[in-house]
Amino acid sequence: MPKPLTLLALVIALPLAASCSSGGPNTPHVTPATALATTVARSAGPKPAKLVLHLSDLGYGYLVDPESGAVSLRQELNTDLLATSTAADRAGYLGGHRMYFVDGAKDVVMDVALLYRPGPYMAEVTADLTPIHRLLRAWGALPVALPAAAPGTHRQMFYGLDNEDGVAVPAYLYMWRHGTVLNELFLFGRHVSVTRVVTLAVKQNDRQTRLGL
Repeated sequence: MPKPLTLLALVIALPLAASCSSGGPNTPHVTPATALATTVARSAGPKPAKLVLHLSDLGYGYLVDPESGAVSLRQELNTDLLATSTAADRAGYLGGHRMYFVDGAKDVVMDVALLYRPGPYMAEVTADLTPIHRLLRAWGALPVALPAAAPGTHRQMFYGLDNEDGVAVPAYLYMWRHGTVLNELFLFGRHVSVTRVVTLAVKQNDRQTRLGL
């Protein structure tokens, strides 16, 4: 199935956006005790694959694309640009997962959940979303007024146009936090809408609530 032109860039941008940090003075120092606690938390915490949308959440006609899968610590570290961001990831990143769904109408849903330890780590990550902003510029995207039902905190929604088979189609990005989870939800295609974005975001947010996050 043909994919929107920016989608391959998205696959690259998402892990990068999740691993960049501001490199500011609050970047945590990794001590042996911190590293041990993070290792324990990675093994004991909820599995990142449980934090994202499942095929049953999407409705009839969708398939899971093989590009779906875990966003590992190794992937995070491979995209770090600074020693400070590497330290922040090593100290606070617990794991992530990306799901990519397509249907026969060529609508696309890409869903990412990234889990962090409590503390400054996720704030460090979200301080620099340069790859996401580049994507939004490619869409000519603008902020969208958030519906009351949009879940989470630190919420942002954007709307623009992507290219699918030479035709401009709607493209939405919704980003929000749920506790220590950073969520990013992308929708592309002729049939996507704000209502559809919020409906899926609520399903993901509720899933994370049920997991005790």
